Formats: sequence, structure tokens, C-alpha cells
Amino acid sequence: MSKAFYPAQMFIRSFHTSKPLFLFGGVIKEGATLPNHTLFEHDAKTKINTKDLFKGKKSILFGVPGAFTPGCSKTHLPGYINQANDFRQLGYDQLVCVTVNDPYVSSAWAKEHRAEGKVSRRF
Repeated sequence: MSKAFYPAQMFIRSFHTSKPLFLFGGVIKEGATLPNHTLFEHDAKTKINTKDLFKGKKSILFGVPGAFTPGCSKTHLPGYINQANDFRQLGYDQLVCVTVNDPYVSSAWAKEHRAEGKVSRRF
């Protein structure tokens, strides 16, 4: 695939949630409808629910154990950032990263990795 630059504003976003996955009923399978849950972006005031976030969008959702951890910082997030344009060319509208960190930590982590505009971060 071409490595051409595509404007990726809002393509990669990052969010925070403190609700463990097992409370959602286990593993979410490909093509399944996500449970509706409130996520936070940028700060504790900026909320979005999963129903609105994913409505009508072909998305990739991934979670990481924690911002600034070695595996997540060296492998997980950079892997998605490096492939962002390829995912866009395959027709994906957004990459969404969910962490258990607070929105402020997750935002700082996204800035450090230049993920803004490439990966959506939710908390």
C-alpha cells in the first residue's frame, strides 16, 4: 500500500474508560454491536458514547493496558500509527484506542507519540 500522507484529522482518536471489559460481557467479536458506554476524550468534560462514536463508521477499536507502559509505547500504539494511512485506504473511517488512564494522561501520551489526528483516544 502507498505510504502517501492523507489528512487524518479525527481518524485516530483516543479515549478513557474505567469500566473493565468483563463488565461489557466478555470479548467483543468482529462485527458485533458494541454495548453503549460513555467514554472521555481530552478531559473529564468531553464525553461521547460508543453508539454515537461508531454509528455509520467502519472502525478499528483497540485497547491498551496503560499509557506510557513499555509495550504500549514501543509497539502497540506505534504499530497503529504507522499503519494509519493503510487502514484509511482499506476504507476505515477511524482507529480508536481505549485506555484505563485518565483523559489527561492519555492525551499527553497521544501527543508524545504524535497520534493526534491518526488514532482516536478514548478513556
